[in-house]
Amino acid sequence: MKNEYKVTRELMMSWSKNVFGSATSVFWVMYVITGLIGIGLLIMLSIFGGDRLSWVLACFVLLFSAYRLFFLRYYFFAKRYKMLSKTYGVKEWIRTIEFKDEEIVLTEHNSVCRMKYANIRRISENGNDIIIYFNDNLSVRLYKDTFVEGTWEECKEKINTLRKS
Repeated sequence: MKNEYKVTRELMMSWSKNVFGSATSVFWVMYVITGLIGIGLLIMLSIFGGDRLSWVLACFVLLFSAYRLFFLRYYFFAKRYKMLSKTYGVKEWIRTIEFKDEEIVLTEHNSVCRMKYANIRRISENGNDIIIYFNDNLSVRLYKDTFVEGTWEECKEKINTLRKS
């Protein structure tokens, strides 16, 4: 089985928009609560008044939570894209994920990463998107419609078979 697609800046930036269902979803809830506290503080300060430090603190809490919720992921993916494109020397590159009998081979431009089926922790499917999470804090993204050899259903069956053995 083989999955292959072109990584572009737009594609990588689209990955930053998925804030739900990630490993940081617990923190996402925490930052939403922090943002609500900041809004509550601003409302209370506008009704009852307060000194300059109180206003600065309330604005800081609100801006910090907004930054963590919306802008940090975008910044992370923009920085990651810039680093990869500088390393590879190109603006767009092909990412190939091959599901061989012994291992999974990820080839990105001219770098190769090999992963074992036994290290797969879980698989997440959302429409066309698939993310395979590994034990060593690594994840691989692929798409159902970009298989050039085989299909996702065949690949999923192979993964489950080789994962258990």
